[in-house]
Amino acid sequence: MATQSRWLIALTGIVIGALGTLLMTDDRTNRVHAQPVPASPPAAVPPWVANAAPAPAGPVGRYQISAWGADIRGGPNHGAFIIDTQTGEVFHVDQSTKPRSLGTVEKK
Repeated sequence: MATQSRWLIALTGIVIGALGTLLMTDDRTNRVHAQPVPASPPAAVPPWVANAAPAPAGPVGRYQISAWGADIRGGPNHGAFIIDTQTGEVFHVDQSTKPRSLGTVEKK
């Protein structure tokens, strides 16, 4: 008798779990959609944006940065590689040193 009740409890749990899964995964749930792009910018501009300094003159996108982070020798390390797209010079920067040049990128 005890074996039958254990099987009945296990079977009931499986059925309830399957029904719960079906109810939570049906097509009636809301899907995630991208937010629509507004036709015009918001009317109110925050003061920190309105009072911001203008962008510096010069080419946009001159420098490209690739940041990295790792847990090396028990402590976190992070840094970045920076490339000047006009001259091809590559720099390395990390948390403990000033930027240093690694050389230039040559076209083949």
